[in-house]
Amino acid sequence: MATVIANDTASVNGLQAKFIDVNGYRTRYYEVGDATKPGMLLCHGAGWTGSSSANTWTLCLPHLAKNFHAFAADKLASGMTDNPKSPEGYTIQEQVAHMWSFAEKVGLHDFYMVGQSRGGYLATRLTLEHQELVKALVIVDSATLAPSVGNIEDRRGKLFSGKPTDPREAVRFHWSQMSYNKENITDEYVEAGAFMDTAPKSLETQRVWKEGGEARFNASLKAQKEETLRWLEEGKLQLPTLLTWAWDDPSAIIDCGIQLFRLIAAHNRRVRMYIVNQAGHFHYREYPKEWTRVVTDFFLNSASLGSTAWD
Repeated sequence: MATVIANDTASVNGLQAKFIDVNGYRTRYYEVGDATKPGMLLCHGAGWTGSSSANTWTLCLPHLAKNFHAFAADKLASGMTDNPKSPEGYTIQEQVAHMWSFAEKVGLHDFYMVGQSRGGYLATRLTLEHQELVKALVIVDSATLAPSVGNIEDRRGKLFSGKPTDPREAVRFHWSQMSYNKENITDEYVEAGAFMDTAPKSLETQRVWKEGGEARFNASLKAQKEETLRWLEEGKLQLPTLLTWAWDDPSAIIDCGIQLFRLIAAHNRRVRMYIVNQAGHFHYREYPKEWTRVVTDFFLNSASLGSTAWD
């Protein structure tokens, strides 16, 4: 098999990533559709690594382009977006602020929000903070946002034990462990992830992470999550909200999704849940056409959601 060589923007699936300055941070992103369509922001998941990037959305973006002007950006210190200016910037608050500044920079307002895994937390927090500017929300397999169910660190420790040291094999291993159907893990995708993981910026991120960055981030997330869950318990989230979850997710297990649904649904009649069978943590990549169809239908009909009138 021929070796797939990553391009210098690590773009995949025939798309072309762009770069924009966001408050002094060079930020990588994808943009599809045009400004005549409703806006959408997609927030990717996982941590502060190069292979955690907006590339995760690339199987869905071409389908979303038919109905939306969609943006998917690399989070702060993820993918090819710059690192914080100092080690103290490795916090959830800085990631939230950066992503909102990105949305403002590209002119998003009155738009749809999507987030997966840790990006699901990010998208929900942004929505709660700026509810007047978001039309509806989709949360995808986010144990970071959900109330605790079991020991997630123990689950992930077992999933990723024996991770290879070779960058390409490490990316393939990580995504394979989290996927049910592995066809979405292409050589192109793996090569782009390894390219970003081994970039000088990412190596610096790894160094900071090991030298106190992980503890700093976890403390910041714990404090903010307590407030976020309190806001959900108080019924602050009143926008149409869809949870899409995989029945076979080995990390954000289905019980996490059900607990999160119960929490939001207690005060929000416009929350819905879509569960995908035989799918893993990246079910939107395993079934991109199905996932895009469900999300598109939800968003485009969200204004009338919750009506008691029979159609």
